[in-house]
Amino acid sequence: MDIFFIILATLFFAMLLVVTAVLPKRSHLSHYELKRRAKNGDGEAIKKLRREKVLDAVEALQNVKISALLVLLTIFLVTIFDWFLGIVIALIVALTYEVLASFEFVHKPAQKLYEKHEATILGFIEKHEKFFRIFGTKHHESITSVHSKDELEHVIRGAHFLDESEKQSLVSNIHFSAKKAKDIMSVKEKIASIGKNEMLGPLVLDQLHKTGHSSFPVFDGSPDKIVGILNIKDIVSLKDKQSHMVKTVMNTHVHKIFEEQFVEDVLADFLHHRSHLFIVVDENEKTAGVVSLQDVVKTILGRAVKNESDNTKEKEEK
Repeated sequence: MDIFFIILATLFFAMLLVVTAVLPKRSHLSHYELKRRAKNGDGEAIKKLRREKVLDAVEALQNVKISALLVLLTIFLVTIFDWFLGIVIALIVALTYEVLASFEFVHKPAQKLYEKHEATILGFIEKHEKFFRIFGTKHHESITSVHSKDELEHVIRGAHFLDESEKQSLVSNIHFSAKKAKDIMSVKEKIASIGKNEMLGPLVLDQLHKTGHSSFPVFDGSPDKIVGILNIKDIVSLKDKQSHMVKTVMNTHVHKIFEEQFVEDVLADFLHHRSHLFIVVDENEKTAGVVSLQDVVKTILGRAVKNESDNTKEKEEK
């Protein structure tokens, strides 16, 4: 009799490993995407959506089988080895069967056997759908929750349906709210500025034009003492074509922002003051750099945009 129970216990253990080793292959598309495509009349998506629904039942049935086999195996082990030893062996089985089922020599033949009969199994379950509902089929969603901005960026970077410019734009928007003026400004050492007493002759104008900028901070003696903003458009619009001093053409309204100010607030300030260039200062109110409206737009879009001076250059080259 003990030999009979040992054979049955061995058989149930083998069945437990085989059932656990089977991993029904899911669609790489999410349930939402399959529903969207099916709604648009995609026949292949309709088939996959139906298959996913049946696979929910397969996995639920698989869990029921595993639970039943564990219970039966425990009963036979207790019968063979008495309570104490039987329970100990049953606990060992419960803790190790998933690991054993993942071994290649178990998983590969079990998976091959399942795939050979999958169509028959799915057809049977679909035909008796009402009956299999009692096993508590639960929808399986392939998309997991995103827990950080960096993780979301990783998902966007790997999205095959987006081109590079779209990816960059989305990524820039994700991190936009966290950026500060100091993150996007041109530092003081790289600022193209001009003294207030300089003459706007052909040579100076040519140098300004070559920078590619449309606005320039005007300083009085020291870069830390910004007294105005010189705009190329103001020079071009002068009716008197003679040379002028910078201080007679510049805009004396200088708006300063702190380097710790968030870019969202900087954008709001640009819209409020209708300016194109802000001076960025540190905590001691010394010049740290400059931020242009174009810098903010670039941060939002994730790419540089052409300004009017770019267009002027292109026209001149043509």
